[in-house]
Amino acid sequence: MWASLQTEGDWPEVVVFRRGWGRASARPWNPLTEAASVRLVRGTSAFLSEVRDRAGQLSGGPVLSPALYPSASAIWVRAGFSPLLFLSIMEQSIGITHGAPDGVELVTEPDLDALESLDREAFDPFWHMGGAGLREALAATPASAVLQTSSGGAPTGYALVGAQLGVSFLQRIAVSPRERGQGLGRSLIDAARSWAKSLGAVSMVLNVRPDNEPAIRLYERCGFEMTRGELQVMQWTPDTIQREPDASRNT
Repeated sequence: MWASLQTEGDWPEVVVFRRGWGRASARPWNPLTEAASVRLVRGTSAFLSEVRDRAGQLSGGPVLSPALYPSASAIWVRAGFSPLLFLSIMEQSIGITHGAPDGVELVTEPDLDALESLDREAFDPFWHMGGAGLREALAATPASAVLQTSSGGAPTGYALVGAQLGVSFLQRIAVSPRERGQGLGRSLIDAARSWAKSLGAVSMVLNVRPDNEPAIRLYERCGFEMTRGELQVMQWTPDTIQREPDASRNT
C-alpha cells in the first residue's frame, strides 16, 4: 500500500507535497485567476496525478504546469495534462556592457508587494505574477536580482533576472502603463545584461508570447533573436472540482 501524500504549508501560500522520494509544490497561478500552478521536483506520473487532484481541490480551478520544454512534457501528459499555450524563446550573446543605465538601481531587498501591484497594472489578469510567483522566480536560479526604476519612491518598472552556469534568464520585465514610451524597458534590459555579464554569463534567454508583438519588437531592438525553440504550459481541468475546506479563506 502506498504511503499517504504528505503536505505542508497553508493555501494560498505555497504548499509542498511529498510521498517517498516524490516531491512537488503548488501555489496560486496568481491572485486574480482561480487556478493552481504545480511544480514537479521529482516523482512519477501517478504521484503528479495525486498532486494535481489536491491542487485542484485547493484552488477550485484548473491546474497549470510551469513553462516546459517539449522534452519534459511527457510525464505531464501521462498525468492527464494537455497543452494550453506556447511561448517562443529568444536569445542573445552578451558582449560588451557599460554598466547599469542612469535611473536603474539594483534592489537588494525588493518590496514584493509594490512589485506585485506594478505587475498587476502592466499585465492582463491571466499573466499577472503574484507574490508567490515572484518569490519562485527569484529562487529559480542560484543567483538572481531585481533591477528597478522609480519615481517618488514607487517603482515604475522592474526586471527580474537570474544566472546559472554561464546563462542568464530574463525572468520578468514590467513597466507601468503610465511610464511607457520613455525607454524604461530598454534601460532595464541593459541593466539586466550588465548584471549578468558581471556574474560571467555569456548569453541571455527569455520567453515571450508569440502574439506579443510590442514586446518582441523591444527585445529585437535590444539584440535578442528568435530561436526555433518553444516552451509550453500544460493544463488539467477536471469535469467537477470539490474544493477542500480551508479555514484561512474565511479569516
